[in-house]
Amino acid sequence: MVGHNDSQSSPSHFIALNLKGQIIVVEFPGGNPAHAIDYAGPDLITPGEDLLPVTLKFTDENHDGKLDMVVSVGDKQFIFYNNGATFSASTSPGATGTPAATATP
Repeated sequence: MVGHNDSQSSPSHFIALNLKGQIIVVEFPGGNPAHAIDYAGPDLITPGEDLLPVTLKFTDENHDGKLDMVVSVGDKQFIFYNNGATFSASTSPGATGTPAATATP
């Protein structure tokens, strides 16, 4: 559980897409599609990157007690920090990329 209106019985669900080189993650807080939030990640510009799968991992990257979202594509990782209601793009020097993420309810 990531803490976005979710619970053990109604966890949040996520879909990660590589849409022609644009990384998009859709979150369904508490499993509710009526409250979906989309996060636009980085544009992949290297030839062939538009064919790479996207994977998600949830770990507490900044040790604040909240699960952060780590988006992996090929050998790149992008961290979206959990603020308790949504995720925001990493500006941390430890990130291996700089996503231009936005969340739109």
